[in-house]
Amino acid sequence: MSGNPTSQVLAEQCVFFPKQNVLNSLSYILTKMGRQVAVVLYVVTMAAIIVGVDFAFFRSRFWERLTVNIGVVLVFAAFYLRFLRRS
Repeated sequence: MSGNPTSQVLAEQCVFFPKQNVLNSLSYILTKMGRQVAVVLYVVTMAAIIVGVDFAFFRSRFWERLTVNIGVVLVFAAFYLRFLRRS
């Protein structure tokens, strides 16, 4: 198992979940990785929207820009809490 990192991770998962087979462990790993990738893409999308709105509409208006940025973050947070958070 020294050459394949996936088999090492599967072996570690089987230690934590001894009654599950290797396919369930692989599914667990892929689900966990997919969730992390989705959260990273969500945060990157939020940052891109904030920067885009800042440069497009509010270049020299500090308070308006701050207010809109807070609003965008609140909208993204509400969407995350309502639809994407795992129970």
